[in-house]
Amino acid sequence: MIKLLLAGILWISLLITDLGGSTYYVGPTGNNANTGLSLGQAFRTLQRAANAVIAGDSVLVVDSTYVGFDLRTSGTAANPIVFMALGTQAVINRRNSVTQDGINIENANWIEIRGFRVINQPRAGIRAVFANNITIRFNTCLNNQRWGIFTGFTDDFLAERNECANSVLEHGIYVSNSSDRAIIRNNISHHNRAAGLHFNGDISQGGDGINHDPQVYNNIIYQNGLGGGSAINMDGNQNALIYNNLIYDNHATGIALYQIDGGGPSTGARIYHNTIVQDPVSRWAILLTNGASGADIKNNILINQHATRGTINVFPDSRAGLSSDYNIMTNRFTLTDGNSVIDSTAWRLLGYDLHSYFTPSLTNLFMSYSGANFNLAAGSRAINVGVTGLNIPLDLIGNNRVQGPAPDLGALESSSTALPLHWKNYVVRHIGHQFHIQGTILDMDIDTRVCLEKWVEYNQNYVSIAYKDLPSQSGMVSVHFEQPAIPGLHRYRLVATEQSGQIHRTKDLVINNELQHKVTIYPNPASSLLTLSGLSSDQVPQVMITDVYGRVLLKDTYTQPLNITNLPSGMYWITWAYRDLPSTTERWFKL
Repeated sequence: MIKLLLAGILWISLLITDLGGSTYYVGPTGNNANTGLSLGQAFRTLQRAANAVIAGDSVLVVDSTYVGFDLRTSGTAANPIVFMALGTQAVINRRNSVTQDGINIENANWIEIRGFRVINQPRAGIRAVFANNITIRFNTCLNNQRWGIFTGFTDDFLAERNECANSVLEHGIYVSNSSDRAIIRNNISHHNRAAGLHFNGDISQGGDGINHDPQVYNNIIYQNGLGGGSAINMDGNQNALIYNNLIYDNHATGIALYQIDGGGPSTGARIYHNTIVQDPVSRWAILLTNGASGADIKNNILINQHATRGTINVFPDSRAGLSSDYNIMTNRFTLTDGNSVIDSTAWRLLGYDLHSYFTPSLTNLFMSYSGANFNLAAGSRAINVGVTGLNIPLDLIGNNRVQGPAPDLGALESSSTALPLHWKNYVVRHIGHQFHIQGTILDMDIDTRVCLEKWVEYNQNYVSIAYKDLPSQSGMVSVHFEQPAIPGLHRYRLVATEQSGQIHRTKDLVINNELQHKVTIYPNPASSLLTLSGLSSDQVPQVMITDVYGRVLLKDTYTQPLNITNLPSGMYWITWAYRDLPSTTERWFKL
């Protein structure tokens, strides 16, 4: 760990030296009357630093909580402006004084934002508009009202190694308004209400309304779209290159190419080496409509678990130039937006997927789909059957793409090591007299430790209160902590630390014990109607009923009373959660 820390400090100092400008510091003990040019003379606010910087300057930020900032000064190609967190807990939890966002970059070019946690903002975590050559990397944007990261009129935008999750109304990352040559790579986008990644040319705002030549690769995108919105949405995007993305358990479309707001159709997309596994209540894996011609779809794994929807939904206006082959696909296709479905025989008669495979098995394809381990299993039908010449030299996690006589299908080559560690799900529940904090973590290193941290209002920071060392295995591991259910509002989070020093945090888990204690269930035992009394008057919770085996029987927005006529007699859990409190409460009832 000491060597890693020293290496990190050396890297930071080299970065500062290379930039060649002034280095400003911001910290919790600073003062805006200071010079800002040393830790001892640090500024207190980010906005004070934003007001001071010129091209070539850098701003180093000590762990603390901060008000956001608005930046309207440009760097240059040789001398960019860099804002960088020194630790892992430089948290922006209040909007800047100018816009509704945490960080706002406007009419400014050649800016880099690195390593911040931007949470609970009224609009975007990080916003960049009328700003070219913007780089956003290693940031965590959680629980923001509309978007994790938003851009508009931003040519040559780069977003990499960010986590964008739990956007309340819309998308994880949103690239809009005639923004050309965007690169979105190596990000994790999950549990956003709408799209994981959304690209919209939007001609109504000016420009040509086309996002030209976007590249979208090596992203992990899951559990998005409960409110609609694809894992990857493209409206008015041309010549997109989309590859090596792992897209699973999303609730709407996998990849959608269309034109609604864009200044032209989404033409010329190249869709290679993606793994898409659609949720049982999702839409089609790939949608081509509104003139989305010229799509090239090769070397993908495209599986849909929906009972009647399938792989490719292509409208007649989008068939021109369509090429699809060397894929593994669920055997359902449509030319009529699902009004009629054809099988592989009819699909092949149209000239498509003559070398593809149409009877996929999640069990045989992947190491463990249930454990979200998408490495290819031994003997998988996806191994060594791809077409060459697509110029995709590496897979999702950087291994050489071709390990055998031909490339494998999907985002991962069969010899790949485990996927990057990440949290699949996490929740805090109120059960009886305890809070149960649970999470599921994927693909950890050996000797990974998970800490339970609790927010201490007095310190305005999280402190560790318990930990567990995880077993040395790949795949999926669940962790569980219990805490006494004392009255009040409580915030927790789970933090996984790998042996290498890599740290992976969940979102904040908030539970209001005062609020939850007021709720009662009646009648219990119930017959056909069930009422939850004492719910907050300004919130409509989501409710879920599961049986004793954990099977979900009902999941919907609560209406009073709840009709449970269709449930057979037995014992059930009812779970409810308010929209702005990422926690749940569970209780038994009998029918």
